[in-house]
Amino acid sequence: MGLNPLQLEFEIQKILYKGNSKLVIYALQIAREFKISLRKEIIESLLKNPPLEVTQALLQYLVAEESSSVFDHCLAIIEQYPGVRASLAMRVLLLPQVSAPNDSQMKKILTLISHSENDLETASLIKIMHGASEQLPLRWFKAILQHRSFEVRLESTRLMAFTAREELRGLLNKTWQRKDNGKPWAGVGLWKLGDPRFLDYVKNNRKFIKLLAYCGKDPQIIELLQNELRTSSSLEAAWALKKLGHKQSTSLILETSLEKAGTILGLSLFNLAESLDSETCMGTLQRAIELEEINPSDGNSLDRLIELAIGTRIAMELENKLAGQRIPENKKQALETNLLNQNERWIAPLIWRKWSESKDILSTHLPC
Repeated sequence: MGLNPLQLEFEIQKILYKGNSKLVIYALQIAREFKISLRKEIIESLLKNPPLEVTQALLQYLVAEESSSVFDHCLAIIEQYPGVRASLAMRVLLLPQVSAPNDSQMKKILTLISHSENDLETASLIKIMHGASEQLPLRWFKAILQHRSFEVRLESTRLMAFTAREELRGLLNKTWQRKDNGKPWAGVGLWKLGDPRFLDYVKNNRKFIKLLAYCGKDPQIIELLQNELRTSSSLEAAWALKKLGHKQSTSLILETSLEKAGTILGLSLFNLAESLDSETCMGTLQRAIELEEINPSDGNSLDRLIELAIGTRIAMELENKLAGQRIPENKKQALETNLLNQNERWIAPLIWRKWSESKDILSTHLPC
């Protein structure tokens, strides 16, 4: 007989109180899956010097089910358990689904920064404040930019760039004059304040073109990124266009990726284009394969395009969906039986062909 929700919750809480590490991790996974709320005292007891694997499982639960309290719990871990656990908690606080810190949490982070002797940890703590950096006074920026660590100074400059407040203009100008990696980030902040010099800097230093993603959807920036993609197949330019959510660039990124099909660059570009507009990308890829089958070109283009198709997210999900089924002899009947959507109908035969051509030719395909 199965447990009802109340019984399941009771059993989970009991395991979390008294179970060993493996049972606790399993119980936290079940609690996350069935959205079971844990009592505050249980969470606090699990935070008291647990094994690393338990800390990791607890943080995964908190992110999923206790988003309102995950920030405070992570700060407690950072304060009490420096090292690997603290690093794990800081990575959680940088997840996009975790809310920006409030006033009291900002004060706690600033206290942790002032007491920290680990420069990498200090830089990570500064990064956590990106979502609420408007609250930081100018004098704090002046002080932290004098820090002994280059990583801390660079992260502080990035924080200024994201904040881009008028009162920071003088500090951004001063950082712009320095010849280090903080200079381009200072340029991002100055651009946001209306200073155009960063655009000219990027034109002469193309390795920083990725930072244009943080400058906003200005027509000059979009044009520069598109030109860079056309002339050099720049993955950084494609990434920046994707970051800016500029869907009109999908066709350009897609065209470049198909030219580079079969290479790591081509695959990366295609993945970016697919994340912008999946339907357009899959439709274009289908037409490219069909044209290549009718009129083959040199260089095994068809094989490379098929590899690209099979490596897409849609194809991988379909492969799992078809796993365990017999490779059909009648493709038409198989397509109708499996109730496949438009994209799946042309990808499925490619998957079946791959299974048939594998070294171990089996009548059925079983998932690994």
